Amino acid sequence: MDIYPTVLAVTGTQPPADYTLDGTDLQTQLEGHRNTSRDEKFLMHFPHKHRSSYFTSLRDGDWKLVYHYRPNDNPAKTPYELFDLAKDPFEKQNLAESKPQVLRKMMATMTASLQEQSALYPVDADGNEMVPKAP
Repeated sequence: MDIYPTVLAVTGTQPPADYTLDGTDLQTQLEGHRNTSRDEKFLMHFPHKHRSSYFTSLRDGDWKLVYHYRPNDNPAKTPYELFDLAKDPFEKQNLAESKPQVLRKMMATMTASLQEQSALYPVDADGNEMVPKAP
């Protein structure tokens, strides 16, 4: 997702006016420098069949949230998975229940990002959008 903004910047080209860029120009990193202006958040949104299917994942620093739109279709059998990757890099301990404040903050960030980017959502059997539900 960062290649397109980088190519645009290198070539001096502007994206179409109605196009949402969801990546970052990587020129600073490619020159071997730390880009302190780059947001440390990373959002992955899969509102379709993909691996564990129908999920959105947000990484914010050491925290990672995975929201499952169809919780019964994934191994965790829960809509919320929360991991502290600094302490648990292999995502073995789901902290969603023990860290409710972090979970609520991550969910608020995730839903705001999805709305800002006009994300599409999966639909249920009746054709209704499955918008993320706050804990």
